[in-house]
Amino acid sequence: MSIDKQTVFEKTPKGINESKGRWGIFADRRQKILALIDGKTTVENVIATSGMKENKLMPELEALLQERLIRESYIPAGQFTINAPEHSRQGIYVTVADTQAFMDALEKQKPSEAEAEEEDLISLGDIEEKLQKEAEQLAAREEVERRLQIEARVKEETERIAREEAERKAKEGAERAVREQAERQAKEEKARQVREEVERKAKEDAERAAREEAERVAREEESRRVHAEAERKAQEAAELAAREEAERLAKEEAARRAREEAERKAMEEAERAVREEAERVAREEEARRVQEEAERKAKEAAERSAREEAERKAREERIAKRLKAREEAERRVREAAERKVKEEAERAAREEAERIAREEAERAAREEAERLARAEEERRAREEAERLAQEEAERVAREEAERLAREEEERRAREEA
Repeated sequence: MSIDKQTVFEKTPKGINESKGRWGIFADRRQKILALIDGKTTVENVIATSGMKENKLMPELEALLQERLIRESYIPAGQFTINAPEHSRQGIYVTVADTQAFMDALEKQKPSEAEAEEEDLISLGDIEEKLQKEAEQLAAREEVERRLQIEARVKEETERIAREEAERKAKEGAERAVREQAERQAKEEKARQVREEVERKAKEDAERAAREEAERVAREEESRRVHAEAERKAQEAAELAAREEAERLAKEEAARRAREEAERKAMEEAERAVREEAERVAREEEARRVQEEAERKAKEAAERSAREEAERKAREERIAKRLKAREEAERRVREAAERKVKEEAERAAREEAERIAREEAERAAREEAERLARAEEERRAREEAERLAQEEAERVAREEAERLAREEEERRAREEA
């Protein structure tokens, strides 16, 4: 936009209001420029008066024009308008030629020298009357100009109000459309969130039920395993105890046999020694007395045998005759006892094995029956839980669908209304 230096600007009503004590909204430079706009001074004089450079002042004037704080009072290139609003091209245009013709007409109306002499004779009353008429004409012209200016300002203000009202209505319509669109999208988003929440809850319930079922099965399996492990350890402990008891009995039996064998051998040795001693005594009575000390030491080596030997000296012959019979009887008794002990041990072991096998079979049958009963009960509970979960999910989905249908029906009814 190019501004001619001969243009004269005047303040608009908005500029006049803004210049009355409300300078805080402008920078200092713009305050000074607005103060210089008086409807009489040209742009060239404003530049000279302000002391600002032209390239600095022109943008400020353009900004004041854009904000409708000033407007043109005269148009350059020899034309001007009277009270023409800045957004309108209407007004009273006066050219330089028109002005020149007006001045020529005034020159022709000047009186000649003779007429001037006659006018000198005009009375003071005529002069006053003429001045009064001229004053009235000037006042009439000023009143016309003032009315034209007021009409132009009223028209400008009316157009501005109409334009602002149209802009406000258009803005309100756009905002209402945006608001309705946002409300519709919010309702759709809410319905989607509710649907997703229902689906999520149903999924979580199903997953939780499955997880709880798996945990319960794992707990029961762990309990069964612990129970089986305890029974296995108890059985192993019983078997170990039975085995240790059998080993202990076998060891005691072996020790008893070894002891009896040692006693038998000692007895045989003692009897042999007695026989030899008797023969030796019969043959070497004198040598026995000489070797009495050696015999005493031999008797101390077999103290118990020596004591029995002292008692059996008188019965030596009878003991020798009955020795073989007694040994045979002892052997038979020992063999019978051993056979009986062996048979009793075998029978006890067999009965114990049969009892353990019978109890194991009964326990296994009982556990199998309990496991089958638990499995059947779990299957029934699981089927019941699945059925209830499915019914609940179907009920929630059906209620959600009905609610969404009602909301959709209500929304359509509101839109139709």
